[in-house]
Amino acid sequence: MAAPGPPAVVVTSPGGAATADCPVYLQANEAVVTTTATILPWDVAPADAAGNARVAMQTCQMIKAFMPCCAIEGSAAAQAAAALATLLNLRFTVPFWARLLTELTRTGVFQQPISSVPALHDRMALAQPDPLQLQLGAGDYALTPVWGPGAAGAGAVAVARRAALARVKFLARVTLADMAAQGSTAFPLGVLCSAVGVLGPCLDQAVRYDAAGHLAQVASFLRSKINKTNDMDLAYDTPEFFEQFSLPAGLRAHGVTARELLLELRAAIDYHGSASGRRNVEDRRINLLGPECVA
Repeated sequence: MAAPGPPAVVVTSPGGAATADCPVYLQANEAVVTTTATILPWDVAPADAAGNARVAMQTCQMIKAFMPCCAIEGSAAAQAAAALATLLNLRFTVPFWARLLTELTRTGVFQQPISSVPALHDRMALAQPDPLQLQLGAGDYALTPVWGPGAAGAGAVAVARRAALARVKFLARVTLADMAAQGSTAFPLGVLCSAVGVLGPCLDQAVRYDAAGHLAQVASFLRSKINKTNDMDLAYDTPEFFEQFSLPAGLRAHGVTARELLLELRAAIDYHGSASGRRNVEDRRINLLGPECVA
């Protein structure tokens, strides 16, 4: 008789309306938490009903850390669902997270401490988890409310909110299916995960109204680099932009915070721009990331 596998990873989430970060809760003693404690920004969450300690991480950070090996299921329903999920409403169900993390645990990904997110992704690929457990079906999404046009009226607040939304609205046209089309065999959703990580928390309307916030900063940066004049063209070119501008694994950020991932993206643009840019990025990133960085 085969030995029983590890127990299912317990995943929960807070109730109520969606927030910008839509945190995911895990038990603090899960191997997925303890082996990544030095590289992932686990935060303290409310204890469970039995008083056991829990931790939380933002949905965008969970996606960046744990989902590059995932793929969209081939059924028509799953493909249709992926076409409704965008960079600004992408959230997954608690059962999906439990299934994914349980499979990664079963295959030994979290047996030893992990030194960086690129090392985590390499370990996922080497572990060869069951692809069926990593496929996104039509029922795995818990999308946040659809995009809204902003407040009507001529008042200063309404005008400012509409202007802020106009800056980021092209991102609501970029779907999970669009991003997956740029993925690799080993990491079908790797490009998606990079984009979601850079954007940071963006799952409610309030964060999209913040004209000085991180999301607005990234949207303006993408507009300047992709250099297209209308939202449809911007959305069309965004997946290829993220696929084109990536760093070798040894130069990538060790963590998943939006700030360090934006710095990584900026470095990737310089890296691919010229030979001197590449050398400068290698020097800066090796100095920043320390002795574990491999040029």
